[in-house]
Amino acid sequence: MRYGKCIALIVSCLICTFSTSLLSAPLLFDQSVPTVDIQKEFKNGKASLAGEWALSWGEWTPLADIASSKANFKIVQLPNFVSSLVDSKTLNENRFGTYILKLNNLKRTFNEPAIRMRNVNDAWQAWWIDDSGQTQFLGESGKISKNYAAQQMRFKTQILQLPQNVNSGTLVVYLSAQLYKRAGMYGAFDVRELESANKALLSDLASRVALIGIGLLVVFQNILFYLFRPKERVLLLLAVFAFSVLLRAGVSTDYVYYLLGDPANFDILLRLEYITIVWPAVAATHFFSCLYPAKFSAQVIKLGYLILGIVVLVTLLVPLKQVVDNLFYYQGFLGVFSFYAMWLVIHSMIVKSYRSTLMIVSGFVLFGGVLNDVVAALSSSYNLYVTEYTLFLFLLTQTQYHSLRFVSALDMAEHLTNNLQQEVTQKTNELSIRNRELEDKADYLKIQHDRIKELSETDHLTGLFNRQTFDGYFELQFAQAIQQTENLALMMLDIDNL
Repeated sequence: MRYGKCIALIVSCLICTFSTSLLSAPLLFDQSVPTVDIQKEFKNGKASLAGEWALSWGEWTPLADIASSKANFKIVQLPNFVSSLVDSKTLNENRFGTYILKLNNLKRTFNEPAIRMRNVNDAWQAWWIDDSGQTQFLGESGKISKNYAAQQMRFKTQILQLPQNVNSGTLVVYLSAQLYKRAGMYGAFDVRELESANKALLSDLASRVALIGIGLLVVFQNILFYLFRPKERVLLLLAVFAFSVLLRAGVSTDYVYYLLGDPANFDILLRLEYITIVWPAVAATHFFSCLYPAKFSAQVIKLGYLILGIVVLVTLLVPLKQVVDNLFYYQGFLGVFSFYAMWLVIHSMIVKSYRSTLMIVSGFVLFGGVLNDVVAALSSSYNLYVTEYTLFLFLLTQTQYHSLRFVSALDMAEHLTNNLQQEVTQKTNELSIRNRELEDKADYLKIQHDRIKELSETDHLTGLFNRQTFDGYFELQFAQAIQQTENLALMMLDIDNL
């Protein structure tokens, strides 16, 4: 009995171990690669590829093995991040794998089928295997590699064209995820007509161009107003804030790669993208501190620029993989300064500032956009980011508000200038009249003075000098004669019966 129990226990352990190994091991290709019926999935001009895919992580399964059904894989649900599909140990050991999906009724649904590969991280390479086993290269994003040093990456605006006039086949996507932890095939994947995919791409590009146009308008308008009114320092800070957001929008979007298409530019653009996570928050803190100054706000601004300088230095010097792996710190600085800027606005609103109330009202849309992007960042299936749009709308609102203030100040200055000119003209005329009156009075007084002097010095009957004037004149002439040693004669005349 004792031996029988031991044997039974051993058998049970073996069965459990075997069962566990079966559950943990990748399923065999005999289970068949998941298939999508494009015709059945077709809706609103596109066919969704969300659902079951075959995934073989840790290897790039040869196309010949896939075509001959000799490949090993497991069934996963996409869209999803690799970190949610593969255990951390396996992911740390191998950062590459193969995605496989069969497509049916492709020709019956689309004339020029295409897939927009925007939601794929990091580098990928796509192939097509038709029913006869023939392979066709579809496209790639950079260079896939089994190590980080050899990997090359481009941004993700590329549209992948599927074969035309082919009804069914297998789509194979080789992926190397050497840089991002949240890598893989995520977001909305669907097949649509090439024309529709290009229209969506161009529409998105047009909206980005419009967004950048608004940003440039905000920057130049505030700089122009600042040049006319340098004491309005808030206009310069708003221009700097808008420029930092504009730079963020430029380097974080795929479309800047149309101008800088070399994979060698990916490194510096990605570093700038991480720098501009922190810079707009510091610029916003400076802007709001100028609008709503509070205790220690000057010290916080200095600390912010010190941290920004350290962030720039570290981001440019350390390896790019370390920068990406430490995204949490960038987001932490972003959160701290954003909350401080929010506190400045709320504090100012508490003390009944009219401008802060307007700021809160215009910030509702921005707040909604931030919440949307938080959800999008945490989800592998929802990837609509709108914060850039709401942020530029917020900046445009603030610019227009300060522009109205600026125009109002100019109108007031012009009004005061016109009134001042009128008052100066009026006062000048009044002073001219007063001066003429004073001149007339002065002439009158001079005539009166001469008249009084004449009466006081002469005899009113004969018009001759009187005795008082004669005495003064005699003393003067006598003194001059003595001083100049000259003779002096005095003649007296007595006229009787005058």
